[in-house]
Amino acid sequence: MKISDYNAEVFNNLNPFHMAKTELAQKKEKIIEIGKILCENGINERVGICLLHNHFNLFDNELLVEQYINSNLIELSPRRDCFDQATYPYMWRVIRSDAGEFVWYPVEFTLIKGDYYLPNNNTLSLIAQSLYVLNLTDVFGISILHREFPPDENTLTLETTDLERRTLSIQVVSKEVLLDDDVSETLWKFFETDNYSISGACERHCYSHCVAHCRTHGSQEPSVPQYPLCHIPE
Repeated sequence: MKISDYNAEVFNNLNPFHMAKTELAQKKEKIIEIGKILCENGINERVGICLLHNHFNLFDNELLVEQYINSNLIELSPRRDCFDQATYPYMWRVIRSDAGEFVWYPVEFTLIKGDYYLPNNNTLSLIAQSLYVLNLTDVFGISILHREFPPDENTLTLETTDLERRTLSIQVVSKEVLLDDDVSETLWKFFETDNYSISGACERHCYSHCVAHCRTHGSQEPSVPQYPLCHIPE
């Protein structure tokens, strides 16, 4: 098992959202096995399971980096040339190499280090092996739970996409949005209950109203953005 440097090809090869949504419907019940690993290793408060997907491609010299706008809004967009600014990966995908080695690749980044965390190699190996055995490596990854919201039980975080700007907006909204069939779960946090069973709660959702746009534009080369690219810290 090893941790790899960023590779834009790995990001671009993530399932487009409409395909990820189909995979989720077929395989969601399996993620409880990954949740057990998180709870048994005491990291379920810091690490969750994410639905791997993308809405647009990146150039080789771009990272998808989140930017804090306010307490209710975060935006993620391609970035270039942030000079001395460091970025910190929080979302990861595992791939099994031709040699049989599990390799973890970062796919999304933040500029805020905060209480930065990554599971130890033994735990990452357990997660990778379980994802592989369950045939989930192209569907689910892990995400460091580095954000504070949603602030209460009546709200959730909702991801929407602006394809022209190649920007994802993550907002705190009322749970009434779940009445819309176009909303899909994309991030889960797990809890160990009193009887030692494992339960999960969705932390982030995504609108699927962009499916037609993803199908139309997903295979096209992205236009050159005006955002700087940030460097990954040594």
